[in-house]
Amino acid sequence: MRRNESYWRGDFCSSDYEAFPKFKIVCESENHIGYINVPPKAEYRTPQGYAQIDAELHRFTKLRISYIQTIEESGITRYVYRRPLKIKPEPDMGWHGLVKISYNRKNIMFLFVETLVRGNSDLFANFLRKFFTSPDGKTPLGSLACESMSGEDVGKKLQKNKHHDRYNLPHQGSITSPIEKLFREELINSGIEFEEQVEIILENKKFSVPDFVIRSVGLIIYCDGTEFHKDPQRIIMDKQQDRVLHNYDAFFVLVIQLFKQAKI
Repeated sequence: MRRNESYWRGDFCSSDYEAFPKFKIVCESENHIGYINVPPKAEYRTPQGYAQIDAELHRFTKLRISYIQTIEESGITRYVYRRPLKIKPEPDMGWHGLVKISYNRKNIMFLFVETLVRGNSDLFANFLRKFFTSPDGKTPLGSLACESMSGEDVGKKLQKNKHHDRYNLPHQGSITSPIEKLFREELINSGIEFEEQVEIILENKKFSVPDFVIRSVGLIIYCDGTEFHKDPQRIIMDKQQDRVLHNYDAFFVLVIQLFKQAKI
């Protein structure tokens, strides 16, 4: 499993007054993505609540929520909502509007929309105030600053690169190594609850994707197969990453390595 990952795109709202868990909400149309980076109100933090937010967003923007991710203080993440596969993103040919909303000078919404009309700012502000709180997770959203622009090229900032795995659904089509299969079977046989391919966010950037996470004991596990030992640079990078992770008290790190036995 490749452990070093690209930067966490959408790193808009990073400040000392944010509460945990943090929320990252990724919205999409057919060819573009967007972000909402403030926490939903407590009453909407349920599957039904997330679906209600998605339906309201789609009603006036035609955008769909791709997924909602929470980030704990330890950096370990959880996907609390994913767009059902039967719901397809809307075609966005001819869309030409870009909306950015900030709160206390921090960007909390950045969306590519079909068009801009009079009253758009009020629609987005009312939507945010209805479903979301300020970054501290408690205070209602107060004064919001809305910036919008229109034109043929404005969507380039949020355009998907469909040939890059950054824009796939998280971990879709990931390849499982033999050692991961063996370890998964042992966990299942032992009755241990675990999660697979959970992202770790450190300093607001995607830092790593361990193979397994056992939340009950704060354990993250990497399984390094034989291919791992063939790349010296990869070994160096992973050792550097392990040193960083071991400095965090929120979890323990276990690395399991598989070696081929040499023939004599």
